[in-house]
Amino acid sequence: MVKDKIICIQKYIYPFTILFFLADITLFTLFDTQILSFLLCFYTIVLLKQNQKLPIMFCLFTISLHSFLFYGQISPILYYIVPLSVLLRWVYAILNKSPIILYTALVAFVLTEQLFIGAYSMQKHYTFYGICGNILVIAIFLKYLPKGKLGNRL
Repeated sequence: MVKDKIICIQKYIYPFTILFFLADITLFTLFDTQILSFLLCFYTIVLLKQNQKLPIMFCLFTISLHSFLFYGQISPILYYIVPLSVLLRWVYAILNKSPIILYTALVAFVLTEQLFIGAYSMQKHYTFYGICGNILVIAIFLKYLPKGKLGNRL
């Protein structure tokens, strides 16, 4: 039963990644700015909740495609996402999977993206609103993420 829930969740990671990628592109096209980043929030959840490499790599691929469409370069993924991902997985394992790490990870991702990568295309006063909006989005994701039973691994 536990394996069935894990397989069911893994089956929907790829469609959700594509859906959030398209949602980010649509919001950027409509509002000409990026305040909410659904794909980055979903990547944070996948990074800290999944133990398999393929869903994480697929999310990284869509984030690199996302940065290519928005900023015209794929290299930001090497600047901030990969080093922060390794650091956050290590901290998440050391602190016994504390839930505060998820929000800290999201704030770190949003800060680095908006201050260093998007600083040329966005004004800096959007950073606070971007962090607040993305924390709200990740809280909604976590509310509806299936919890499972004690000992269940996602």
